[in-house]
Order: sequence, then C-alpha cells, then structure tokens
Amino acid sequence: MFQIRQRVVFALSVSGASLSRDTLFLVGRMVVWKGAMIAALLAMGCPSSGTFVCLDDAECGAQGQCEAPGFCSFPDDQCPSGRRYEPLAGEGLASRCVPAADESTGTATDSASASTSGTTTLSTGSAGETTASVDSTTTSATTSDNGNPSIVIDPRTRYQTLDGMGIQAWDFPIADPDWNWDAAALAFDDVDIHYVQLITLFSDWEPANDDADPYSTNDAAFDPGGEIAAEDIVMGQWMVDRGYELNVQKVLLPGWMTVADYEVPAEQYAEFAESVISYQAALEASGIPQTEIDLWQAGTAADAFKTPAAAAAAADAVLNSLDVFGVERKLLTPSVPGSIAEEWLSVWFESADRAEQTAAVSVRGAATSEFADFQAVAAWGEEFNVPVWGYDNWYCGSNDGCPAAPATDSTTWASAWEMAQQNYRLIAGAHASRIYHAAMVGFQPSLDPATGAKLPTFYVLQHFANWIPPGSVYLSSVAENPAVFSVAVERPDGSYALILLNTDFVSNDVEVSLATDQNLSLGATAQSIAGEYMTQLASADEAGLVFSLPPSSISSIEFLLP
Repeated sequence: MFQIRQRVVFALSVSGASLSRDTLFLVGRMVVWKGAMIAALLAMGCPSSGTFVCLDDAECGAQGQCEAPGFCSFPDDQCPSGRRYEPLAGEGLASRCVPAADESTGTATDSASASTSGTTTLSTGSAGETTASVDSTTTSATTSDNGNPSIVIDPRTRYQTLDGMGIQAWDFPIADPDWNWDAAALAFDDVDIHYVQLITLFSDWEPANDDADPYSTNDAAFDPGGEIAAEDIVMGQWMVDRGYELNVQKVLLPGWMTVADYEVPAEQYAEFAESVISYQAALEASGIPQTEIDLWQAGTAADAFKTPAAAAAAADAVLNSLDVFGVERKLLTPSVPGSIAEEWLSVWFESADRAEQTAAVSVRGAATSEFADFQAVAAWGEEFNVPVWGYDNWYCGSNDGCPAAPATDSTTWASAWEMAQQNYRLIAGAHASRIYHAAMVGFQPSLDPATGAKLPTFYVLQHFANWIPPGSVYLSSVAENPAVFSVAVERPDGSYALILLNTDFVSNDVEVSLATDQNLSLGATAQSIAGEYMTQLASADEAGLVFSLPPSSISSIEFLLP
C-alpha cells in the first residue's frame, strides 16, 4: 500500500540562484517574479514585450524581412502574400498578414477561390457522412450568389470529437491575500471549462531525497513546509468541487534531482517517478482524482529530458514505478512545440508499451505557426488511436521561434489574438480534442488578481469554450478568403457553431452556407476586437448568413436548423 505525506519545504536552485514561493508576488494585474525567477523564465524562452522597429532585413533574423512600415514579417503560407507581421509590429499590424501587392497596380490581390489539397482518406457512414483523415483535403469554396466570399460548412466530413476546453492554474494564488477568490469564482461561472491542469512548484514537494530507495517512500520527507497542503490541495479541491477534472504539471524540480539547465539525469529517473507518483497519491488521498502523468516541466519536456531518447527512458522508468507501487496511470507524451514533435513522437511510439499507456499526444501551440507541423502531430494521434491535447502556452506562434516575440502579457489584445490563432491551429491542424489555456490564474492570468476582472485573453477562451461544448464534432469548413480562419463544429444538440478569425488588416465580409441542402437560421453571436469584447455580431442580410469581420477579430456564431 502506498502512503501519503503532508508537509513541505523549499529551497531550490535554478542557474545557481536560490528561489522559493516567497519570490512570487502580485503587483496590480500581473504576477512579477523577482530576480532569479525572471532569469529562469527567460531561460525557458519566455519573450519580452514592446514594439520592434526594423531598418533592414538583417535586423529581423532568419527568414525575416523588414517591410515598408518598418516592422518585421516572417513566412506564413496561410497569408495570401506568404508573409505575416510579427506580433511585436506596431501601428495595429501585429500578427496580421502582409498585403499581397500587385506589382503593376500596388493594390492587394484578391483570391477568387480558396482550396486545400492533399491526400484524402474518407470512410462513409450509415447516414452518408464521411470521416476524414488528418490530411484530408480537396475542398473548395466559391464566391456566393450575393458576391460575398463564402464559408462553406460540410457536416458530412467529420473529424475529432472535442471533449471541451480546459485551463492551467498556478497553485500559489490560493494562499495569496491579494487574490479575490469570490470575484474569481464569478468569472469562472462565465466560462464553460471542464479541465484544469494545476501547475505546481515541485521543489516544495520533495526538497531533499526522501531516502536512497526510489521504490519505497519516507512520508516525513514530503511537503515539509506545508505549501502543498495549503495551496495545491486546497486549490485542487476548489476545482474538483466545481466539477473540473484535474491533472498536474510540474515547474522547477528540486535541485537534488536535476543538473544544469533543469535536466534530470538518467540515474534520477526512478527518483523522479517516485516523487511524481507520491505527489499525485497525496492529491488522490485528499479527494482529487488523478488519471494521467505529464512529463512536462520547466518550459517543455526538452528542458527536463534533453533528447527524445531521454524522455522515452524516463517514461519507461515511470511506467516501471507505477507497476512497483501498484498504481494505474497513463502518460502524456512529451509536450514539445509542433516544430519538433515529429522527432520526439517517433521515438516515443517505438515502444508498444509506451503507446499502450499513452493517454494523449501532447503538443504546444507555441513556437511555430507552420500548419504542417500540427498536421504531423494529428497523424501520430490517428495512427495510434489516441487523442491530441493542446496547450496555448506563452502566446508564441513565430515561424522563427520565440526569442523576441510576442509579448506574454495577458492584459493586451496582442497576446489574446495570438492565443486565438494557436487555438485555431491546434483544433484545425493538430485535431486536438482538448486545449488547456495558459493560464486562468497565477502567472500572466486571464483575471485581475484583486478584482476578478476579465482580461483580453479571458475573452478568447470564452469564444472557444462557450461555443464548443463537450461532444462537439469538428467539421470541414472552407473559407474562400484565406485571411479568414474558420473552426466549425456540430454540437451535441444538433446545432452548429462557427468561430471565425479575420487575420487580415482590413474588414472582410463573408457569407456562410452548408454544403448540404439544409437551411440555417441564426442563433447567438459574439465578437471581440481590441477593447471591445463579446459584443453581439449582427448579420448584414435578412437571412442572417452574411457577416462583416473587423481586422484582427474573433467571431463566434451559432446556427440552428429549422
């Protein structure tokens, strides 16, 4: 039988600096990490804020180009011009497509139709429906009879079933006197989330090795300072009482378990497994069920385990320890950016045992905006029949990595807009069935810590969470205008929801239709742009199917069937 403990200490070392929960404090709307914690976060790849003005291409770095307004752009095949301004561009151009200029006229070129192409694998269901594989394509949209670019929803071509949206929540706000939990609860009531990933400073759980045997536990060595009992467990119980399913993510493992740069050496894999399993056992003993183990820590799995082979070996050690302790738990694959997921997942799935014990393929929306990277992740999930879970961590979608872009500031629309595009890529590209938003509370929260006021990133979460309930099925939808990204779902009640992102620098009108002969009627709508959130979106025609989309806007639309 596995025993639990309830204590906590602290004292961890990152880059030679001693850190504790006392280095965290709240100022106004955001969490500020003092001294060494700032360096630690920067080492994880967290970008800085501000506007970057360029003078020439060299200042933009690899693949960068200094555009005429003085801001950098990077390749993006989802823009008509093939390039997108970086999120640090000013003058309202952040994250927008660079206009495709016609050399003879200097005007932006218009696309007469939009299509996707590739290999289509379809199976026909009993009702004439088709289920498409991850690289299914060859769908086209044409201009509507009214002359508006069309968006065609095809309910016959169906992809993943979504099981709802989730959030990440740092553990420390539960004990912070400046955090207004009554106000926060009201905000939680306004967003339809179903999953929480609790982020814990893991050095507080086992600051010193409990004993020399990784297959036996010394209860007195765990939580010696009481932070886990006072913060993690209290917050976990609060979340569970609200009906959320909770799992755990670890940040900053104790120094005795790691070497330089957060790395867990091979000789500590069994100790790492014991620490994680014992921590989750403590949560379960306090009424917080646990079903998965996430190897993610301190940025990405690549921080704790420097190679795909190391992460696979650590996973094998965890699976062995689960057997020793008689605990049933499945694993999430290493949470790495889509740009390197192919390399990591190919090693992970070499083992039949790891494949069988995989709860989900885990992928970050950050660090790349290449749609093909996310499609590759979807292919792994499809091949091994496991779902894909996405994370919109750190609001970074630069093709060239994240050293300088964008701002990780949840108070800005720039960060919220980047988050929205990550959500699109995770659902449409990686075919994620679940997305965890970083973060509802704690570091860069979506809520004001003192008042519970909703910040811009909260509204993006609301657009996706409130319009895509569990059990919704992601459908094919094709926008004629390639600057408009679309996510269409059929909801369990038979209605449709459509989320539209206008990534252009100008407003765009679109007309929505079904590929079948069914008629649509307009239901609830909401639209968000910088400074104006969740306002009603009015249709521009009597039928309720034509909409005007402002630049850098998110629109959520419900369609009912007669």
